[in-house]
Amino acid sequence: MRLGVHYHLPAIARDGGVWLPYFFGCFIDSIAPYFSQVILFSHGPTAAESSEVGYRLKAGNVKLVPLGKRFPVYVRLALSPYYKWVFKKHARDVDVMLFRVSTVLLPFVAKYFDRKFLYSVSHSTLGLEKLRQPGYRMLFIKWWTYYYARQELALARTNKLLTNSVELKDYWEAEIGREVELVPSTTLYSSDIRPVSFRPIASKVRLLFVGRVSYLKGIEDIVIALRLLRDEGRDVELAIVGEFGKEGDFESSLRRYIHENALSDHIDFKGFVGGGEMLWDIYRQSDIFVTASRESEGMPRVIWEAMAQSLPVVATGVGAIPRMAPGAIEVVTAKRPESIAAGIARVIDDDDYRSELVREGHAAVGGNTLEKRAEQLVQWVNRNFDVVAGKHS
Repeated sequence: MRLGVHYHLPAIARDGGVWLPYFFGCFIDSIAPYFSQVILFSHGPTAAESSEVGYRLKAGNVKLVPLGKRFPVYVRLALSPYYKWVFKKHARDVDVMLFRVSTVLLPFVAKYFDRKFLYSVSHSTLGLEKLRQPGYRMLFIKWWTYYYARQELALARTNKLLTNSVELKDYWEAEIGREVELVPSTTLYSSDIRPVSFRPIASKVRLLFVGRVSYLKGIEDIVIALRLLRDEGRDVELAIVGEFGKEGDFESSLRRYIHENALSDHIDFKGFVGGGEMLWDIYRQSDIFVTASRESEGMPRVIWEAMAQSLPVVATGVGAIPRMAPGAIEVVTAKRPESIAAGIARVIDDDDYRSELVREGHAAVGGNTLEKRAEQLVQWVNRNFDVVAGKHS
């Protein structure tokens, strides 16, 4: 059976292989053994995205159909006739098509595939009202986002659908009036989950954030919480792994706050780290993982990654986070740095509680590996499309 896959993330053919962002590459590698061929429709990276495309696929049965550079949305809309031609040309080579959504080209090219399904991994309008962009740009973004959301909903009502988070499952079931399969995302093979360990916290406490560095991810609230903890006399430092999103003057504003509050020597911006052992080492060198999304979240991969490396987790109680792993997360209030600081302080001060978080988190993450999720997805495809996809030797 031949599976087609499209998502908006970049991919490139290089040095005899196909290269993707780490988490998407892990997903493709996990499902590829179940199909005779995976046909991947992907844009190429821009110069700014080249560092993200650092994972070489291990599967040898993946064919890349290049769509050209991943231009800004308005350019891709103008080029939609070309994309239609590419998808239509290759549609006959695909038995079942997977659209990982939200993704810009969906309204234009879905019609070329009779047997298709949507794998919803993000809410198309989430955070739109909080986005910081110039006026004319914001008008276009709003127009396109609401138009796309209507098209995506229409396709979800008439096609098979699954999702990767409890929050999205609730949303889609309310919108389309039927049950939606939940297949959570992960970047972890079973071999990535280290034996549980309970590390003592030294006098210097090392906090860690991994993800897109943006206002909506609450990084500003974490930085303020760091200041509050240091004002209490605690020797606390913060490592930030990830790149800044495009949010107007957010980066300059955050860096100014850090400088004005004498935090520059206590915050380490590590930049983008793709994944794998280099990232796992950063987790293991830390004491507490902190994430502080302000509006909503699905089931963040980074929380599972922290748990796999025996890190206690402090996270805001938005979206599906409180239901990810009950008893394994110190849940704090979003948009309130004082609550984040108090949650971190509790984990620092209470050794028994910290050990409980680590133990419960490690137990929970064992049920969310790439092997298990790939098998679940393939079984769902077999049931819903009356096909037989099975693992190839």
